[in-house]
Amino acid sequence: MYLARTLPAPDRCSPANHHSPCPRVRLSGRFVRIFLVGMMLLGLSPGTGPAASAQTLSASPSLPAEPSSGNTPSVPGNSELPSTPSTKRAIEVLTKGAEPADSPGHDLPAQLRSPTVHRVALQQSQTGDASQASRRPSVLARGDQGAVVEALQRTLNVRHGEDLAVDGDFGPATEAAVRRVQLRHGLEATGIVDEATWRVLGDLVMESAPVPPPEVVNSQTLPRDPPLRLDGPPVVSAKAWSILDRQSGRITAHQDGDSPLPMASTTKVMTALLILELAQRDPALLDQLVEFSPRADATPGSTAGVKAGESLTTRDLLYGLLLPSGNDASVALAEHFGPLAYAAFAGSTADPRPTSAYDQFVAAMNGRASALGLAATHFRNPNGLTEKGHHASANDLARLAHYALEFPLFRTIVNTRRFGCTVISTDGQRRNVVWNNTNRLLGQQGFNGVKTGTTSAAGACLIAAGQRGDSDQIVVVLGAACSDARYVDARNLFRWVWSQ
Repeated sequence: MYLARTLPAPDRCSPANHHSPCPRVRLSGRFVRIFLVGMMLLGLSPGTGPAASAQTLSASPSLPAEPSSGNTPSVPGNSELPSTPSTKRAIEVLTKGAEPADSPGHDLPAQLRSPTVHRVALQQSQTGDASQASRRPSVLARGDQGAVVEALQRTLNVRHGEDLAVDGDFGPATEAAVRRVQLRHGLEATGIVDEATWRVLGDLVMESAPVPPPEVVNSQTLPRDPPLRLDGPPVVSAKAWSILDRQSGRITAHQDGDSPLPMASTTKVMTALLILELAQRDPALLDQLVEFSPRADATPGSTAGVKAGESLTTRDLLYGLLLPSGNDASVALAEHFGPLAYAAFAGSTADPRPTSAYDQFVAAMNGRASALGLAATHFRNPNGLTEKGHHASANDLARLAHYALEFPLFRTIVNTRRFGCTVISTDGQRRNVVWNNTNRLLGQQGFNGVKTGTTSAAGACLIAAGQRGDSDQIVVVLGAACSDARYVDARNLFRWVWSQ
């Protein structure tokens, strides 16, 4: 066998010859490299142990045995080995530290012209790249490429209803598809395929469905949708939309308007509504100082920029909630008014009573949604950051905005493009802040509110209020393709309803 034929004569490694290089050591190192490549082909690592090696070997194609006779078969040259990443990896390991061949016309190291070494490299070129996808990495993320990404895209299409191009490039579309899967299964929507996401995805789909013969494909007639209607609502990018007539309070048109969807920062309309209803009972509440906690200050996402220990009036903080869409402002309001809001609005929606003021405020939001008949709405936080079970329908949000616009202070705030105020620190230092409204429709006459919202899970969302003549309308779009698209969608829906 290979070892038996390559072991040197004993006297060459005797103490008397210790001054000369020991062939036994050099050949052992060469053999170890060949052995490691064999393990790489079989998907093993040096630490897997004999039992694991034996189990994998039984399921893997074996290499032909090294000929034991002196008739060594000829070895093809470098040009006959495919130039693939797997072949290159095998050659790098096999020929590490090797000297070039002495004979002219050969550009491979001498070791690579060994039949065993050549077969190892050739086997890797034939099976290594194809097996990359089956040996998936523990983490896969945007920017990754290759066979495993193709398998991921194929799996997302076949099992999870996506329509991705299977191109092996983990780009924005693949990342968005992963986020949707994570959201549906209650995972953090990072867009990164980690171990938890691999478990949800299941076994990778390694091959595409067989392609039918050309005569079958070319004989098929694909169905078409009916002709484009000239009298219907415009085609929009949003997943759902709703139009409410403010004069009658009725939903006059919608598309998937009752479907519960993530709604991002449009959540803050309910947050503001609870404060305004409490202030309706006690107007002095608007002048109370609200101090920001470390938790409020550390809230991720869009921010009012108020620091822990700083305080400002409730009235001013409502601007910080609705203009820059301050997630931090929503937490500060929830912590400050949680017990009061819970007592006023929670009803029977929270049993037992939450212990924290923050959770009491969220319970009050759900109690108020129930009382208003918003059947497709449920809140998990006061700001709209992505959480499982946090959703609303376009029709519900239109009704919520219609009710909130009955409050004069709400109408004033959501129609304000810029607002400045002063915050006060615990040591009495004063600092000026300025907030700009995220709603770009306010830059055009005829629009007067209400609230934007954007997350990866929800897409671009908008509740908009507009008036032309006697026609006073609320338009809601959820899940638009991008920020610009939500404004195009909203304008087109307003134009359509105003032209009726």
